[in-house]
Amino acid sequence: DLSALQHFVQHGGRLAASALDADLPALRHLELAYVRVLEPDGEPVPQLAVLAALGRHTQLRTLRVQGLLQPDAQPAEAYSSLTASSELTALELSDQLPPGAGGALFGAGKQLPRLRECSLHLEGVFQVGAHPLGRGDLQLLADAAPALRSLELGSDVVDADGDGTPDFRDLDSDDDTVLDKDDNCRVTETLDQADGDN
Repeated sequence: DLSALQHFVQHGGRLAASALDADLPALRHLELAYVRVLEPDGEPVPQLAVLAALGRHTQLRTLRVQGLLQPDAQPAEAYSSLTASSELTALELSDQLPPGAGGALFGAGKQLPRLRECSLHLEGVFQVGAHPLGRGDLQLLADAAPALRSLELGSDVVDADGDGTPDFRDLDSDDDTVLDKDDNCRVTETLDQADGDN
């Protein structure tokens, strides 16, 4: 009987779906990093089921998730389960989230009155307009969490033109095979100017 369990931390390895889905009324701190959640037959648990199981722990004060989530075709609304506990004082997500997840985490009347620390490091290569945190999501967070004292935001790279190459590596950002003023590189002169053929 684990009904008195208050603190659960697992870094790496495998976790039985039944452990994540267990009734743990005293659980206050949950930390999962690079854990594979598996069915009894050894098959991975579908992402939607993992999110639903996390959302059932509505008494959590601290939730830290790293390298657990994959945004594969999950509706952004499913990620609202990560902030299902109005008791949260600390939330740390270092993971992949789909576009619109920010609104799901902090919108739709969410009340996180005790949330004091929030750290979101969003992994992935994002196209403009497809970032998990959309315009207005930080205001939603501020409205949902009036006691917020610490906010850390980090994100991997942006791919503005959607060609699959991160902007910091993509000198030819308009994909026209010519480096010119419309690209992510500094052009000091054109070939015509260099040849004096103005």
